[in-house]
Amino acid sequence: MNKKVRDYMTPDPVSVNSNEAILRAAELLEKHNFRHLPVTDNSGHVIGMISDRDLVSASILQEMAQELEGEKIQSTVEAIMRRTVFVCQPGDTLAEAAALINQYRIGALPVIEDFSSGKLVGILSHIDLLRAFVEIYKPDEKKAALPAQPVVEAGSPLFDSQLIKRWEERLGIELPEYYKEVLSKGEDLIASLNYVVPYRIDKNKIVFGAWNNVLFAFETGGETDDYPVDVLLRDEVSRAERRYENFAQWHTEFEKASKSASFGG
Repeated sequence: MNKKVRDYMTPDPVSVNSNEAILRAAELLEKHNFRHLPVTDNSGHVIGMISDRDLVSASILQEMAQELEGEKIQSTVEAIMRRTVFVCQPGDTLAEAAALINQYRIGALPVIEDFSSGKLVGILSHIDLLRAFVEIYKPDEKKAALPAQPVVEAGSPLFDSQLIKRWEERLGIELPEYYKEVLSKGEDLIASLNYVVPYRIDKNKIVFGAWNNVLFAFETGGETDDYPVDVLLRDEVSRAERRYENFAQWHTEFEKASKSASFGG
C-alpha cells in the first residue's frame, strides 16, 4: 500500500505573499484556524513559511521596536518568514514526507509542482499524516478510545548544552545561567525567531538576539556574570536605547507582552 502525498494533501492551499503585511498573515491564520502558512512570491513560487508562533513573537518585538523608534512600523511577511523551507512533491510517498516532518520537527510541508518550478500546489500537515495512518491501518475504535489522560508537553531544546559550552569557550566568558536554561531545557515562545548564536560587536557587548533593526546584547563590562541586557539599533550600536538589569528581567517582559499579544483586535 504505497500511498502518495497527493492522496492526503490539501490542494490549492491558502498562502500569503511575502510583500503583504504581517497583520494579513495573522488574519488568514485566524480565519482558517491554521498553524502554518506558505509564503509565495508574485509568481506563486514557495519562498518561505510562517507559523502562529512566528506571529506572536513578531507582535512582541514589533511593539518594542516601535516604542524605541517612536513611530509605527509596518513590517511585511518577508521580515519574519522562515527562509529554509522543506518541501515535497505530489508523487512522493507518505513515508518520505513523514520522514522529513519527523527528522526536522516541522508541522507542515508545502507541496510543490516540481523542483524546477517551485510552484505551490498543496500542503501536507502532520494532521494529514495522522489521518492517513488511521485510514490505512484502521485501528479498533473500541480499543483506541482510552480514558482521557493528563498531557504533559516536554520542552524542546533550542540549542544543545554542549554547543552553548563551546560558545562560552569561544567568547571567553560564562553566559548567564537563566539564559542557558531557556535555550537548553525547553521551548521558548520567542526563541525561534530572535535568538542567534552569540557574537561580539565590541569588547564588552555580545549580541544574543536580533529582530529587524533591533539587536539584544549582553553588556559584559561589569563585575558580575549576570550581565545587563542592552537594546540596540543596528545603525547605532554604540548607544543602548534601553537597558534591563539582567537576562531574566528582559525575558520576563517579553513573557508578559506575549500574554496580551493579539492581531487585528
